[in-house]
Amino acid sequence: FVKKDSVVIDAGASESEGRLLGDIDPVLEKVLQTYTPVPGGVGPVTVAYLFSNLIFAAMQTEQNS
Repeated sequence: FVKKDSVVIDAGASESEGRLLGDIDPVLEKVLQTYTPVPGGVGPVTVAYLFSNLIFAAMQTEQNS
């Protein structure tokens, strides 16, 4: 159950007939205020945090050497 005007973050991804799809049922798009698209939704944020954590880990390693 999803309340009307909800904001949904779709972090799921699956492939169907060669297309990348999210986990949100297309029927829900009519009642949601907004949602993250797949592809192109949270992926760029995930990559940014991955690199941020990589830099942080490298700095910690350098300080502890």
